[in-house]
Amino acid sequence: MTPTAADIAEYFSKGIETTILSPEQAVAWADSVIADTDKPPYEFIAIALSRSQQEIISALNEVPGERDPTKAGKWLLARLQQADIQSIEGLAEAVRKAMMICRHCELDEQIYYDFDNIDDSLYLARYDQFGTVDGCRTGFLAFLYQHATPLPTV
Repeated sequence: MTPTAADIAEYFSKGIETTILSPEQAVAWADSVIADTDKPPYEFIAIALSRSQQEIISALNEVPGERDPTKAGKWLLARLQQADIQSIEGLAEAVRKAMMICRHCELDEQIYYDFDNIDDSLYLARYDQFGTVDGCRTGFLAFLYQHATPLPTV
């Protein structure tokens, strides 16, 4: 099913708020919608012309239609599958971002706690108290693949 403009706007809005996506990516999306439309809606022009991150988020929130923050959250989790998690620091950052996505996008509490458990385990593994960093990395990827949904091609 093709996502609605409102759902994609929610994805960019939540993505910018959680630092998974950049404001420039949202502007590029708006520019592509404008380029593909004879009479682009004002909201897309507002996104494209916005100067600050807050203006872009505000303009994204003005795109009309029903929004599903959980859909945006699952798409953002899919973006984390591309994160560089080879280092302990990279893994820790990706886990924290996954937790932030869960909260920001109203995902099920259990998903948040799954990532929180990985965060706690990583802390213990980092200081050789319990478990391994590789085990945390494997668990993190397993939860991402379980809960993430790739953004459909628009």
